[in-house]
Amino acid sequence: MTRRFITACAVALCVVALPAGAMAQRALQWDDVAVVAHLDAEGRLLVTETQTMVFNGDWNGGERRFNIRPRQKLRLEGLDRAEGDRRIPMVRDSSLDDVDDYAFTDDTTLRWRSRLATDAPFANARRTYVLRYQLSNILLKDGDSYKLDHDFLFPDRQGVITHASVALTLDPAWQPRTDVRSLYAAEQVPPGRGLVLTIPLGYSGAGVPAALATNLPRGIVGALWSLLIVPIVVIGWLFSRERSYGRFAPLHGHVDEAWIREHIIAHPAEVVAAAWDTKVDSAEVVTLIARLVAEGKLKSGTSKSKSMTLHLAVDRKKLDGYERALVDGLFFQQRTDTSTDAIQRHYRKTGFDPVTLIRPGLEERAAAILPAGPTPWRVPFVATTLYFGGALLVAREWSNGYLGTPVAALLTLGAVPFILVARQLGLRFRANIQWGAAKALSTLITVALAVGAAALYLWRWADSGVEPASDGFVVGVVMLALSVLFAGVGALKSTQHRAALAFRKMLASGREFFITELAKERPSLRDEWFPWVLAFGLGKHMDEWSAQRGSGSTNLAGGDSTSPGSFSSGTSSGSGTWTGFAGGRSGGGGGGASWSTAAASLAAPIAAAASSSSSGGSSSSSGSSSSGGSSGGGGGGGW
Repeated sequence: MTRRFITACAVALCVVALPAGAMAQRALQWDDVAVVAHLDAEGRLLVTETQTMVFNGDWNGGERRFNIRPRQKLRLEGLDRAEGDRRIPMVRDSSLDDVDDYAFTDDTTLRWRSRLATDAPFANARRTYVLRYQLSNILLKDGDSYKLDHDFLFPDRQGVITHASVALTLDPAWQPRTDVRSLYAAEQVPPGRGLVLTIPLGYSGAGVPAALATNLPRGIVGALWSLLIVPIVVIGWLFSRERSYGRFAPLHGHVDEAWIREHIIAHPAEVVAAAWDTKVDSAEVVTLIARLVAEGKLKSGTSKSKSMTLHLAVDRKKLDGYERALVDGLFFQQRTDTSTDAIQRHYRKTGFDPVTLIRPGLEERAAAILPAGPTPWRVPFVATTLYFGGALLVAREWSNGYLGTPVAALLTLGAVPFILVARQLGLRFRANIQWGAAKALSTLITVALAVGAAALYLWRWADSGVEPASDGFVVGVVMLALSVLFAGVGALKSTQHRAALAFRKMLASGREFFITELAKERPSLRDEWFPWVLAFGLGKHMDEWSAQRGSGSTNLAGGDSTSPGSFSSGTSSGSGTWTGFAGGRSGGGGGGASWSTAAASLAAPIAAAASSSSSGGSSSSSGSSSSGGSSGGGGGGGW
């Protein structure tokens, strides 16, 4: 009992010791919100909004969140604090450090300070503030008719408004088509409720009032249909074309060791690498080195630092074409021994890219093994023409003053990343001949996003209502969106005839066979096929096999990790087994995984000493909206 009594006393003392702010409950309500509004001849709503707020607790001050819809504009003219009949102008200061400072914390949120952080919490403190602002483009237009549909309060709040009133006047240019009272009032307005006035209007003024069209202009409607129909037609044509060329045909069904020897091993590994995906890069350099080692023309070794040593085992004069070009680049100054470190030291000032040495000859050799046939007809530079044409039309709108710089830059420059990504995805699909129709459709997601964004912009934001978007501008936006479409489609569609595609699918069938076998405990593979494994970019698959199942493999060639070695190739069965290149068949104790890693570092391009790179950052922004009427509403409260 004594212990409980002591505990209760301690808790009571702690509560008494708490500062008053900690015990004060935060609450906020409005005794009165009085709005005086005038709709001028130009369609602007001029508003004086007087809020009488009652604060309880440690509030910093008040807040007004405006619900600004697309194409509407807010202009704050001033903020005062009222004391009786006297108005005290408040100071616009983004720091909000002093009482009577105010600032926009984002595009639509206005805050003002009513209490310093060091002051005592509010206790039923009554404060009156007068906001003066203009709203543009709040009217709705349908033909020759207009409508005011506006929420004059801010339903997004927590407290009750005891009394609310709206006094609305209209310029003589406006003729209400329903009865308009001089004063609208409401009592005990709960949170979530506003005060919406809906008044149909006629207009007899000389000018063009600011209004938002409820029916889209004919030009924008046509543009939206274009953005729907053109992609459907173009993508439908693309899939029909690719299907007629056999691009979506399945891979070869029955593949075994004899098939691999007849259709894959019969061609040099680097030629297979270049032919199956139509690319020549550093992977082809590694594959070529692996084949030359397999044929005994080179001897290789790897070290624990993942670097490679090479020894030229034949007279370089016996080599020709891209083989000789690569050997002369790697074995510079007529040397017969080289290494990753030696190459990097020699070329660090001038730069060096082995790919450029082999690309012309290897591309020619790869094209030679493809069946002959007519090159498919194509129209070049469609995406480029559409982009620059659209950019010029948007730029003209900007130069005439009908379009802001941020929007013009977003439309023209914002299309560029979409074009680049769509093109890259299309080229990636074209290279992966084993991919089918479903994958082709998924690569067009960037196109869908770009076209959808353009359609959304035209539908919701392009037509300001004050100055309707010109037909040229609308066409420009459509052209920018279609440039992304044609960039993606142009990169994706095949540039080879049916027989060449079928040959590449045959090569891809061999690749799928290798992938399937490398997933098995005992693959039906041969170590001498190692260069062709690399040719198909399956170094990662081989590494995984070695890590999971090849730890117990025998070092077939002996030697240590730094001694040069070689492995055999050809039509013989070699060892008759697959060891994952464990040990010295490539000259390295780490097996094929470490050998391919070392070869990749040797084949990597070396940048010249003067080259550099840079990176940039990104930024983000956010906004908010609230409900109620075609305009107005928003939120209010404290912070």
